[in-house]
Amino acid sequence: MKKALLFSVCVMLIFSVGCRGSFSVNEDWQREDTSVDQTKPFKIMGPVRIFKGGNKYVVNIVENGTEREKAVFSDRRKCVLNNNLKLIGTENPSRFLNVSFSKIKEELGEPHTDIGSGFYIPAYITDDAHLICFETDNGFGPGNEGTVTDIIIYDLLAEDWNAERIELN
Repeated sequence: MKKALLFSVCVMLIFSVGCRGSFSVNEDWQREDTSVDQTKPFKIMGPVRIFKGGNKYVVNIVENGTEREKAVFSDRRKCVLNNNLKLIGTENPSRFLNVSFSKIKEELGEPHTDIGSGFYIPAYITDDAHLICFETDNGFGPGNEGTVTDIIIYDLLAEDWNAERIELN
């Protein structure tokens, strides 16, 4: 009996440590807070799907019909659940204008997704629920990224897709 109980406790500990390792969770996270109906998207932009439920927004990146990455934000723009998505900051995005995209990737890592339809438009999700997209002078796919000419910032929690555009002068 004691062996069975000890075995059960060990299995639960291993399972909980394994599950915890697949998500980075902040101190305000509670399981019931992150459950959002994901049958009807609030917004869609290419592979980015946003679902709204109560005061939470689930941001999914979908590739070939499968959810690849996910982050959950509160309505106060705080990330409360993150599935290994390296969120970026939004401080001074104009510093990336006229910079080669390969240098940007060195600083920010690989883009979270490509929102282009025919052109390569790499995009990153920010730590305050925005999508920052980079348009280049040679937007024809990874490896041929070119130099950033425009930066488009979308608010993922807003009702519409209005964007802030930062351009080279």
